[in-house]
Amino acid sequence: MPDWLFDLTVPQVLGFVLVVFMGGTWLGALLVRPFLLRLAVRQADWNSVVSAMLSCFGVFYGLLLGLLAVAAYENRNGVEDVVTREALYLLGFYGDLEVSYPPEEAQELRLLLREYVEATIQKDWPSQSRGGIPRAGSAVILRINKRLRSFEPSNDRERLVHQNVLQSWDHPRELRRQRMYAVSTGLPDILWYVVLIGAVLTIVFICLFDLDFRSILFLSGLLSFFMATVIGVILVLDRPLQGPRAVTPQPFEMMLERVMKPGTTLEQQAAEELGTDAKGDRSILENP
Repeated sequence: MPDWLFDLTVPQVLGFVLVVFMGGTWLGALLVRPFLLRLAVRQADWNSVVSAMLSCFGVFYGLLLGLLAVAAYENRNGVEDVVTREALYLLGFYGDLEVSYPPEEAQELRLLLREYVEATIQKDWPSQSRGGIPRAGSAVILRINKRLRSFEPSNDRERLVHQNVLQSWDHPRELRRQRMYAVSTGLPDILWYVVLIGAVLTIVFICLFDLDFRSILFLSGLLSFFMATVIGVILVLDRPLQGPRAVTPQPFEMMLERVMKPGTTLEQQAAEELGTDAKGDRSILENP
């Protein structure tokens, strides 16, 4: 599929696919159908033969479209899960820093982690949406790695805690690598070629029916409308990190807004959450 299709919004994609399929179908029925009927050797039960062939072909083509739709949907859900888990691991890592290291080291690492989240939202995500590999966050990760590796534990407890922190830091890094790989993940071009060829053959079968022209236009229009809708949905779900319809960085934005406030400690975060819950409970009581 052309890359520019993934830069369109959902209404634009569906509108474009509908116009192309239905317009192409009616144009083909007007220009190509007379030649097809001349080439075909028609007989008394010609419509029954075409109907049987169309039914057989439609089973395989419908199965292909269904499987592709499910595959695209599961791929998008998988990418959303990777993004959410990456943010959650970062959130847990951010909270562990304050209780794992002395105040100065913990504050420095928390600031670096906040910088990484900001780079992910402001720089990596726009780069991903254009189909590029995000690089802004990688530089911050290297600085975090360097700071973690340079820490020298002073006793056995700090050494054990530091080792656990290093192991927990591997999880968000691995999820980031999965997210970077998912930027170019999508249905192979060969499958799109098969889908388009199948759509053309389906319309050819409709045009082979020995019916009046208005009936052909009506039947082919209905069929092309449904095929265009299904193919448009597959196209919308494909490449989940590209274009305006891509997976959003909402988990990172929520973490940055609610947790990673400069100078906020774990006690302050807990108090703020309790205060928010109390306000919510009070509003419920006041407005039942």
